[in-house]
Amino acid sequence: MNLIQMSYPVFFIGLGVLVALYLRKPRPLHAALIIGLVGLFWMLPKTFICRSR
Repeated sequence: MNLIQMSYPVFFIGLGVLVALYLRKPRPLHAALIIGLVGLFWMLPKTFICRSR
């Protein structure tokens, strides 16, 4: 299994936990963590792409 494929479930679990925490008791820290996790999820495919020249 590719490294990027193994990281997807971890991000989805983390995002689900953070969204649940935010919905139960909204805090700015939880909102910032959700935005950061979504940003990392967006950058993940770009990080592990190997470009050979």
